[in-house]
Amino acid sequence: MTETIYLFRAPNCTYYTRICLPKYLKVRGYRFDVKVSLLTKNRTLAISRNFDVASRLRQLIDSVTETVQADEFTDLVNKTVDEIRATFDCAVNEVQTTPNRVQSAVKAARSAPALPSMTLISAQAQFIASKSKESISSASVKQLLQRTTHFIQSTEVSSVSDVSSAHALVYRGLLLTEGRSHKSNKDYLAAVSQFFKWCRQMQLTQVNPFGDIKLSQQNASDPDSSRQRWQKTDR
Repeated sequence: MTETIYLFRAPNCTYYTRICLPKYLKVRGYRFDVKVSLLTKNRTLAISRNFDVASRLRQLIDSVTETVQADEFTDLVNKTVDEIRATFDCAVNEVQTTPNRVQSAVKAARSAPALPSMTLISAQAQFIASKSKESISSASVKQLLQRTTHFIQSTEVSSVSDVSSAHALVYRGLLLTEGRSHKSNKDYLAAVSQFFKWCRQMQLTQVNPFGDIKLSQQNASDPDSSRQRWQKTDR
């Protein structure tokens, strides 16, 4: 009975069937293994159930073709496990079945609500309208509009949710080449970061891509970093 090699006991003493998937499936995005609770802490009963579960799962794994995706395989495993468990004697089950289904991370991700798609321009209009209602000066609102527009016109993407930290780094590099002062560049980054913080709060994006984007500290010893008001000239 070679299937007993797939039998193991968890720390809570419940027995499981565990089969590691072959490498050619794992490289296609399949999970590392299949682990199924046998719903018992009795070794003799577990050995009997393990034989049926392991045998059916081995047949299922061997029958997988190149067209079967990882989430489809998980569904097949769950269906097979349900069929086998239907033959178990429920009177001797010691563990509830609900938590022991094989979970599909891919399927869970697909069922998660998608972020609403909104263009940067539309989001900016709502952001500026929101800021206009706050107790900040019209000049500050105008600066937010100017600085966020500068980013929107410079980037290659048009949707809020498509902007990543890579785009933020590219934008920082652009600012450093346009000849503004260190303080002005910080203000531009701060304005765009404030915009994306608002977008995240509005659930238009999962993260603020500018949250960790900083400028290096200005070097005070750099002769170009401060205005040379008094300087002798060669005569």
